Amino acid sequence: MILLDLSMPGQSGMDVLPQIREAAPHSYIIVLTSHDSEWYQDQARRRGADAFVSKHEVLERLVQVILERPVQ
Repeated sequence: MILLDLSMPGQSGMDVLPQIREAAPHSYIIVLTSHDSEWYQDQARRRGADAFVSKHEVLERLVQVILERPVQ
């Protein structure tokens, strides 16, 4: 399980997503970000994210998303 912020110093999490997916194809990637628009969610999923949690709802959603992940 990988928790990835889209806003990172030096490189965008959006750019890192496909690299992580390629290096660890069976990992469960949760994007955690303050960019909670539909566009960001769609782009993150297209690039390899399994789940998307807004920082605005992290307390309510993060544990739920982790528990809902498929077992591999």
